[in-house]
Amino acid sequence: PPPPAVNGPRASHGSAQRSLIEEWKAREVEEAQKKAFQEVQLKALENEQVQLKKRIEFCSQQDSRWWPERSAAMTRLAVVDQQVQALTIACEEAKEAEQLQGDKYRRFCQALSALLRGCPNRTCLLVQAAMDTDVKREYMELVLSRIVRKSTPMPELIR
Repeated sequence: PPPPAVNGPRASHGSAQRSLIEEWKAREVEEAQKKAFQEVQLKALENEQVQLKKRIEFCSQQDSRWWPERSAAMTRLAVVDQQVQALTIACEEAKEAEQLQGDKYRRFCQALSALLRGCPNRTCLLVQAAMDTDVKREYMELVLSRIVRKSTPMPELIR
């Protein structure tokens, strides 16, 4: 009989686990590259927008022979404006999705910071924080996901 495998079925599980981690890291790198590309593209479009506005202003100050060039620049500016707007919306949606997928404790901290931003001098009583609906909802998410014990009071978590 062949010798028993030292790692057995766990070795394949470990390699599968490793590949999942590698896949996750690759996805993170890909998302970072996509975000960087979008930022570069947005910057280039904004620069083009500035150049077109300068060209339109220059052509407007000239006589009627410059009107066709001015019209062409205005048409191109409208296209660039639409592209900038679409790219800006895509970046905002990606940022919102990233925040929604954030870990539960970070969402709790964001709810707490939003509460504090609305308070005078950015301070409030622990009782006020515990009674805020957004903070309370995120705290319950922490409890339901068993990140925080049910017996842990919210003020203790905030301290």
